[in-house]
Amino acid sequence: MEAPPGGTVAILTGAALCFFAFTGFEGAVKVAEETKNPERNIPRGLFIAATVVMCIYLTMAIVVVSMIPFGELESSDSPLSAVVEKRFGRTGALVIAAVALFSTSNSLLSNMLGASRVLLNFGRNSHKLKGLSKVLPGRRTPARALLVAAGLGMLFSLIGKVEKATAGIEARYLWHEFGEVHLLLR
Repeated sequence: MEAPPGGTVAILTGAALCFFAFTGFEGAVKVAEETKNPERNIPRGLFIAATVVMCIYLTMAIVVVSMIPFGELESSDSPLSAVVEKRFGRTGALVIAAVALFSTSNSLLSNMLGASRVLLNFGRNSHKLKGLSKVLPGRRTPARALLVAAGLGMLFSLIGKVEKATAGIEARYLWHEFGEVHLLLR
């Protein structure tokens, strides 16, 4: 296996960037009230998840760099797909594309889950948004807030370009976070 310029430090730096890309850990606290024994289970779950993700990313980085020279990976638009295609052919690359699509949709669902909890808290703290604080009786799921979050997500998807949609989602996220802080400080 040929090491990239920078050796182990470069591999670990890449793994750290990938780990940073695995955002969403902070979203776990948004569902704390729906978690059994959250004081114990949320920190434990976060540490276990972070460890598993770090191991997966590090393993993937080592496997990928050992299969294809780093120079070739650098010039590829989809390096993981290139590695899988080299080993399993075009069918393997299509399977990886399907997995990536599923993974992306799962991330969107996770973001909607967190956004609905933020909207739920808006409803609890604001008389004008009180309707968002309603939860389903059995599961305590904020159905109205979830529908509003889904609706906003659909509106952002109409923007067209991924970059613009991402900017819109980030702006919505910041609006939620700043709004929640404002309501808490009132």
